[in-house]
Amino acid sequence: MNSFFIYTIESGICLAAFQIAFLILLRKDTFFAISRVYLLLTFIVSAILPALNFSNAVSNPDVIPTALFSTITIEASKAEQAVSSGINFGEIMLVIYFTGVLIFLSRFIMRLLQLLNLTRKFGIRKIDGYKFVFTESQYSPFSFFNIIFLGSSFTYNSETKNILAHEKVHIDKHHTFDILVAEIMTILQWFNPFIWLIKMSLQEVHEYQADEGVVKLGVDKSDYQKLILSKIAGSEIFQTANNFSYQLIKRRIKMITKAKTKKIALVKLMLIVPISLLLFLSFSCSQKENLSPYEDVISIPKDKIDSHAVYPTGWNDMWNFISSRIKTPKELIEKNTCGKLAIRFEVDIDGTIENVRVAQSKEIGGEWKKGKLGYGCDEEATRVIKEMPKWKPAISEGKPVKLTQSLILFFGSKEMESKWNLLEKHQPTSVILNDKEQPPNETIRVDEEPMVDLSLLAKAVKYPETARLANKEGRVVLNVLVTKSGDVSEVKILESADAIFNESAMNAVKSVKFKPAVNEGKNVYCWVCVPINFRLK
Repeated sequence: MNSFFIYTIESGICLAAFQIAFLILLRKDTFFAISRVYLLLTFIVSAILPALNFSNAVSNPDVIPTALFSTITIEASKAEQAVSSGINFGEIMLVIYFTGVLIFLSRFIMRLLQLLNLTRKFGIRKIDGYKFVFTESQYSPFSFFNIIFLGSSFTYNSETKNILAHEKVHIDKHHTFDILVAEIMTILQWFNPFIWLIKMSLQEVHEYQADEGVVKLGVDKSDYQKLILSKIAGSEIFQTANNFSYQLIKRRIKMITKAKTKKIALVKLMLIVPISLLLFLSFSCSQKENLSPYEDVISIPKDKIDSHAVYPTGWNDMWNFISSRIKTPKELIEKNTCGKLAIRFEVDIDGTIENVRVAQSKEIGGEWKKGKLGYGCDEEATRVIKEMPKWKPAISEGKPVKLTQSLILFFGSKEMESKWNLLEKHQPTSVILNDKEQPPNETIRVDEEPMVDLSLLAKAVKYPETARLANKEGRVVLNVLVTKSGDVSEVKILESADAIFNESAMNAVKSVKFKPAVNEGKNVYCWVCVPINFRLK
């Protein structure tokens, strides 16, 4: 829902920026065709530009994903049940938005039906290649697609001939298509005042084009201006159709006698390029994710996982398998660099490794990013993971289930690994403690990592009321020291989107009991990372 609101707001910002640019750069010029294209592109670009960074995760109901690092997602609506019975403002805003959409969509459909009813009731007559509907109402002439609607008071003479010529220009230039696009965008962005301004600007340009077309037929400009003044009064039966509008009279009369704008003025349009780039970059920055190797593909699983998927002979053997087969690419060594990548894969119900892909990567001195590390490391990691033997599948409610695993692999020389460790700000993911902490260079992997009932942990997390009221979201990554008995001995903050979430996350972790780590058949102390996402529903 938040992504939807972000997209809608950013689309509205685009509309505002391009409309302001139009008012400054084009509105007073006689580049009517260019203005029309510009305004139509404004609708299209404003819909596409924010969507370039808009993503929506799709869950697979048949897969219960997890990883070496399980992510807990806490939604505000769930936390509020334990904190307060406050109003969910997000849902209220959503209801208001879709209510507005429904109202304007209903109005749009009613107007279409009104035109259809006129067509059926009075029929269509074809004269000189154009279609006409002669109604019994007092409507001013207007056109819709290739049909001109005329009121009962309409009589054909030298003046009304020019009015028909005006409507024929609307038909020949297919202005109705433009107006329908504007109507659809207005329905979706009804709350945005700039969408109404753009729609009015487009209708204004249509009138300029129609007036220009009539004048080109040889009609005297002064007589045509008088005609506009005398025939402007009429019904606004359907704003989606093209008809004379009182609000446009003054500007139309001025534009009829305005000297043609010199083509050199088109240079101003070059300013649109930096405006578009600025919008694109601002949206990219606003939507850039705070990536972390601890970020997993899951929220809280709906089904409790009884046991995670494991390598058939334990974690140590898995790491031995990987280290004995994986080769550091020559290109990486030549570049004198190193890096880590988070590789994900699915363990099917029969233990088969599937869908191996590199999710994130980080080069020394850099930040975690989506995508590949490069230097041939990604292909090498993928190759080795695919060569692993079948795993023991995860078990849920006594049955094997498909599950997603994550592993973080290091690529680089021993010297670069030492340099990397010096730059790292936190401890390794899993560290065995024999009543005291081991140095990082003595780190080994446990056969079974600490586990916790994710549903209990989720219930223990309370969404901070101050964060909810401030409409804040974020992720906290905790490094948790689990004792031999499963108690939490120590909690450290590895990452935090905002300190406002820290206390809630730490208190929740301290309040639950873990299943201790096991190595060589014995319970051991172990550090484990627990990411917790705070999201507003």
